[in-house]
Amino acid sequence: MACPLRITSLVMRKPDQPVQRQRMGRVIVTCAQCGATFETIRSQMERRGSKFNNKFHSRECWRAWRVENRQTRLAKLLKQQYRMTQTQYDAMLESQGGACSICGNQPGVGLRRLVVDHDHVMGRVRGLLCHGCNQALGRFNDDPLLLASAIRYLARRSDC
Repeated sequence: MACPLRITSLVMRKPDQPVQRQRMGRVIVTCAQCGATFETIRSQMERRGSKFNNKFHSRECWRAWRVENRQTRLAKLLKQQYRMTQTQYDAMLESQGGACSICGNQPGVGLRRLVVDHDHVMGRVRGLLCHGCNQALGRFNDDPLLLASAIRYLARRSDC
């Protein structure tokens, strides 16, 4: 059985607009950029509010910002997580021939950019991989013995 909504308050925007209902634990905020009003979770507002100077953005404005600042966000991610610059990433991509180190697929239509593969113990960057190869290494816990066992298994089963 679905839990019924509890209305905590009714908020009127303008006389000609319908009444907005506000659910328990939620607040209505106004987008700092476009002026649209939307509902958000109170705990998110309290947690993120001071970080963003109590400025909130609608989903559409947030998506537009992400598209506009994609390269900046990627450069910041590379710097924070892997201590490498965009130039170093590009040089590594060039040295690999613009393709994944394992399967040789190149990023393009339908394939994300290559991800940075790193040693989780030492934190050293090993190379650039496609998303699938990076996940496969993670599933094998970066264990060469486990990967060798998988290769032996595939070799045995492919003769059938």
